[in-house]
Amino acid sequence: QECYLAARRKLLQAPDLAPCLRMNIADVVQSAAEYVVQVLLRPSQTDVGEAWFHLVRLVWATWCCYWQRSPWRGTNLGGWLLLEPGPSYQLWESQGLSHGEESWECNGNEDDWDGEQAQEGDEEEDEENEEGEEDGQDEEDAENHEGEQERVQGDEGDEGDEQQRGAEAPEEAVEDEHGVCLHLGTKSAAVLEQHRKERQLRKEDFAWLKQRGFNAVRVPLGYWIVTGPTHGDLFVGPALHHVDQLVESASKHGFQVVLDLHGNPGGESSATPCGHKDNSWREDRWRRGEALQVLTVLAKRYCKEDCVAGIQVANEPDQTCNMHALCDWYERAIEVIRRAGMDAGRVAIILPVYWYDRLEEFVCVWLSRGNFLCFENVVLDLHLYQCFGSGWELLEHQDHLHAVERHGRILASLPGSIVGEWSLARPAHVLATDRMECEFADEQLKAYACASHGWFFWTYSDQIDHWDLGTCFERGWLRPGPADTGPWRAQDPQEGTTALRPRARAPGSFPQCYGPKEFTRLPQPPQQLDAAALASLRERAARLAEATGQTDDEAAKVLANCHGNCEAALAQLLMKAAAKRLAEACACSLDDAEEALQACKGNESRAACHLLDSSARARDNHRGQKRGFDAAQRE
Repeated sequence: QECYLAARRKLLQAPDLAPCLRMNIADVVQSAAEYVVQVLLRPSQTDVGEAWFHLVRLVWATWCCYWQRSPWRGTNLGGWLLLEPGPSYQLWESQGLSHGEESWECNGNEDDWDGEQAQEGDEEEDEENEEGEEDGQDEEDAENHEGEQERVQGDEGDEGDEQQRGAEAPEEAVEDEHGVCLHLGTKSAAVLEQHRKERQLRKEDFAWLKQRGFNAVRVPLGYWIVTGPTHGDLFVGPALHHVDQLVESASKHGFQVVLDLHGNPGGESSATPCGHKDNSWREDRWRRGEALQVLTVLAKRYCKEDCVAGIQVANEPDQTCNMHALCDWYERAIEVIRRAGMDAGRVAIILPVYWYDRLEEFVCVWLSRGNFLCFENVVLDLHLYQCFGSGWELLEHQDHLHAVERHGRILASLPGSIVGEWSLARPAHVLATDRMECEFADEQLKAYACASHGWFFWTYSDQIDHWDLGTCFERGWLRPGPADTGPWRAQDPQEGTTALRPRARAPGSFPQCYGPKEFTRLPQPPQQLDAAALASLRERAARLAEATGQTDDEAAKVLANCHGNCEAALAQLLMKAAAKRLAEACACSLDDAEEALQACKGNESRAACHLLDSSARARDNHRGQKRGFDAAQRE
């Protein structure tokens, strides 16, 4: 111990090393020694939580010896190089497209849950928009697009779907970039090129962001932007000249850039953010080998650009993906990116754990392989939205603040992480005042400062207030603060300069502290009520039951689970009533009807179409299996 302390004093007094480097090297030695003691010298007495803490400190102190970039305080450029209805709403409006799915209306009145109302509003806006398109595309693309359009138009004639279609026909809805290209046909190349030019960040955009404390942008892009579409995909690309221009501008204005392969070849899930919403998607459709080639092209092209500080290998892998197979691919992705010239001292590699209820599973697999020590400057991406999923509908304003605080403790206990996407959106029953919105925003900024590499707001431009960065500032929910001096950064009280947040112990028993309960721990309904409270509950439940056609007992149960919040209870009861109607009309189970409604965010018409399509596919699969069985019998 005396030798160790003497060596530490000598190190800290070394004149040829910067003060921060001396401290980081000392932290490396100390945390490594403590980790060795925990894991190797007394394995029978190992405290796994304490060992994890020392491992986290060791990894972080090692990175800090060479990673000198400021944490990212950024915004996503959603809807630019990968189209989505909300962030790309200008294109949807200019082309008269209907996205067929209500935008996520949040923090509004209690009726916002109803997808049909939001849909009607969207349709009225669409009717007012003018269509203005330019022609231009080569003959091969024209044949592909026209062939797909003929197939869809043929499907529209199907008599069995006629009653469900109406004004919100799924065939007419455009929910992703694939649908846009299919709808526009030969005009898609010209229209998308114009859209990409118009949405390119200008000098004024960078100045606006810098004034409000931002220092980075995250660029979601589809693989077709890099290599062009493959395997018959209906996309328009390549278009890396737009990325080149952004990187040049970002470098000129002192911004860092994170490149995000948002849409992998074949898609990493069935959802819209991949570029093609496909409910029949399976994991084996994700062309991971091709994705490695795309990442190699990106890494080689931008490895010498100093402002490119991060590259993300995927955006939101489906929660059904096999974790071991996913980690195998992550390892290969890290290797190809480093071989292509993006070294750990300049570029962080970002691995998505989008479904944060799988963080515990990922940590256990990654730790068992020794990868936290094996790979340098590799961080995890979490998307900490508090609006998707029924669990968030049970939370009131204060509960949301407590959940955010827990998220901050988790981020502080990971060796490396970013919050790649977050917003101010919450379920509609949270009727927040401007003061409450400010509290929610401030609490998130405070918590996400614990992410080692920073955060990115979703998104720079969106149709809905709580997702639109400009509107959040205009309404005063987010307040400007320079990234280098403002409240978004931790201050070093001794040196008076900004400093990275230290790593902390896991907030609970390791590794269970990273499980879903830690992220979505919900308040329990009251166990007992006094006579007055019980009478009040029954009275309100009776009114809710009368309004929704449910039984008094069912209404009372839902109201209790919502902690007496009538707005939240009303939304749930209406959803249950809609599920019963769907179950009867579509001859399906109540669980299937509720799942379809949740997937369609309350829109009964779309949910009915979804259920009927699923039923038709199931019948076709059954007939196919029966034909195969009969053929086998005959043979």
